[in-house]
Amino acid sequence: MSIQKYNKAKRIGESMRVLTPWFRAAFANVHQISKPKDPTKEGRYEVTLLLDEKSVDITALKVVAYECAKTAFGNKVPHSPTYDLPPWCRSPFHDGAEKPDYDGYEGMTYFRASTNFKPQVIDSDRVEIGPMDQPGFYSGCFARATVSPWAFDNEGKGIAFNIHNIQKLAEGTPFGGMAKVDACDEFDAASDFEGPEDFNFGANTNGGEPESWM
Repeated sequence: MSIQKYNKAKRIGESMRVLTPWFRAAFANVHQISKPKDPTKEGRYEVTLLLDEKSVDITALKVVAYECAKTAFGNKVPHSPTYDLPPWCRSPFHDGAEKPDYDGYEGMTYFRASTNFKPQVIDSDRVEIGPMDQPGFYSGCFARATVSPWAFDNEGKGIAFNIHNIQKLAEGTPFGGMAKVDACDEFDAASDFEGPEDFNFGANTNGGEPESWM
């Protein structure tokens, strides 16, 4: 199957929901809530989508972001044939050059998509990927997702994306230089371990019931 099938963002019907082109995942917190930088705020499930605009068409994503801004902010958003947002309206899309020290960002356009609800993650055969599956869904793998825009008007105005469902398409080199390794590949069976002779686990040397080690 040709990669061209996955190169273009596609709007789903007349809704604001979009099926993204293929992307590379970064900061993939899809099985657990991320830890927010601001401790007063709640974390969310999230993933950053790294998109190579030399290879993929993200026009549909830009269109829905622009339409969402027009709906939220009305005539304050001027007409733009290229669906650009005005400077006062924060765009969800960023240049990877803003993150020179981050793996995979060079030459990419990126945006973060998040949700309060755990997204469903499936593989290329549409089998669900769980948090303990190996190699699982991780930062550095290739995927596509369904997303939709929403407008915010607190601490500035702008557009962000919700993420709904994710399909992992292929493996990739994990970011951060550490690949996931199955525990069974790192450890032998240890059912015969009894501990050192002088180690009496849970014993109370003063007599009576064993003391808790917790």
